[in-house]
Amino acid sequence: MTEKTETTVVLEPHGWVFYDARCNFCVRRARQMASFLGGIGYSIAPFQADWVAARLGRAVTETPTEMIVLTREGAIIGGIDSLLHLARCLWWTRMLSLPAMVPGVRHLLGVIYRIVARHRYRLWGRCSSAGCAVSPLPHGRGFDTVSVPSDGTMAKGE
Repeated sequence: MTEKTETTVVLEPHGWVFYDARCNFCVRRARQMASFLGGIGYSIAPFQADWVAARLGRAVTETPTEMIVLTREGAIIGGIDSLLHLARCLWWTRMLSLPAMVPGVRHLLGVIYRIVARHRYRLWGRCSSAGCAVSPLPHGRGFDTVSVPSDGTMAKGE
């Protein structure tokens, strides 16, 4: 009789998306996008988390000026470039990033992004409770818990 043993391995996310947990608009967008981001292997976390502030070299009390994507490789992508980066991750959202390749369009998108970011508290208000934060995604394609049987084959675990 042959005995099978399994090892559980947690694969790292493709990256993290950091949002401002003090911003109603940012929290709503993070909640709306959590499933999509998990599907492309990204997890979410607020800038105000101690580990995020430490990783980015910022104070927890500092007000972020833009959304940031931190890739698994350590690249930090901010503002409109972070949105375009995420849009390129799936074939059906990739087409949304195509207009940014037209000369001047990426710059215009960046200007619009910065205007919205600068006025987000005035337009949508501040989030005053800790309950506003979005829970990090525990699983998603690219960082699932995977069972690895001793024979080397892999099957997705619970």
